[in-house]
Amino acid sequence: MSSSKALGYIPALDGLRLMCCLAVIAAHSFVSTPLSDLGDNLGRLGVDAFFTLSGFLITKLLLEEADATGQVDLKAFYIRRTIRIWPVYYVAMLGFALPSVLGGRLNSVFGYEPQPGLLTEALPLHLLFLANWVSTTALPTPLQVLWSISVEEQFYLVFPGLFVLARRIAARRQILIVALVLMLAALVARASLAFPTPPISKLRHTWVVSDFLLMGAIAAQLRHEWPDAIRKAATAAGRWFELLAGLMLVGLCVFEPFNVGAAITPWSFIFYNPLVATLFALLVLHLSVSDGAAGLTRWLATPWAARLGRVTYAAYVFHIYAVAVGWAIANRLGERSGVTAGLLRTVLAVPLAFALAFVSKWVIENPFARLRHRSPKSEPVGVTRHQTL
Repeated sequence: MSSSKALGYIPALDGLRLMCCLAVIAAHSFVSTPLSDLGDNLGRLGVDAFFTLSGFLITKLLLEEADATGQVDLKAFYIRRTIRIWPVYYVAMLGFALPSVLGGRLNSVFGYEPQPGLLTEALPLHLLFLANWVSTTALPTPLQVLWSISVEEQFYLVFPGLFVLARRIAARRQILIVALVLMLAALVARASLAFPTPPISKLRHTWVVSDFLLMGAIAAQLRHEWPDAIRKAATAAGRWFELLAGLMLVGLCVFEPFNVGAAITPWSFIFYNPLVATLFALLVLHLSVSDGAAGLTRWLATPWAARLGRVTYAAYVFHIYAVAVGWAIANRLGERSGVTAGLLRTVLAVPLAFALAFVSKWVIENPFARLRHRSPKSEPVGVTRHQTL
């Protein structure tokens, strides 16, 4: 595998992951404030950007493994994903499984009256990573936030097998084939439901949000096949691209007519996600080839941002507990629904979420990582494994 094709470790991508996580924490901290709509838009964009980055990094690993070994060991891939995702996820679920103890208290912080029937019905879907296929508007707040993990797990389950199958058809363009076919299928699925009224309850379904994961996969294929051309394009665009992308993201947060969740129409239901996914894919490509000398790349690649970015999975999974503490303290201080309350909750929740993430790393993730490394089949020879999700 040529060095030009291997990404190696790119700190700016971990910095981007940090920004995504902070956006979600802020969004949940500003619920029930005058800025709740803005926060909701920001949180949605944070999750969407994370999906894109996830598709990019997983595809990058598959491509590098195929180059290094001539094949993809699906068994080893699923072992890695299971060890990486399941322990932290199921520990977080313990609180949701005990609504009369921790879950009930946690829900009451958000003003939600626990309904064990709903929790009992929803819990099996979360345990099986199918939670995004049901409407979660009436579910306990802590249970709602993990729907995106279900999407990720479904992607990990299906995509690698399609990758291996597509290699038999076109060894050099397999990702483009798989991703484009799946995006077309998702487009048709959305179009079949868009008229006359788009079903808002289905905005979290896998075929609705899959464009972000698939555009990330396409970006990884482009970076893998044409690294020099991508680098030249990123260099030529430079800070102008970063400025334009930033303005577009601000517009998506502030102006509700451009947000599919706030002003959903049949056409936005069909085409909004592919367009925003393209923007995020271009941003990830830009960060993946920039040298970090200046601009957004250098800022995201700072050591502190990259280090925090590496623990954002646990920070995301556990962040609702930190937000609950922020809500409880803000309530005691008399800040319940104003902008000040949102700011106070965020200031309290962010450090606590990352404190929980580092505890998770030491207590949960590191022991399981050592277990993974004991298996010689778990890590393909010649593949860089130090930047995964």
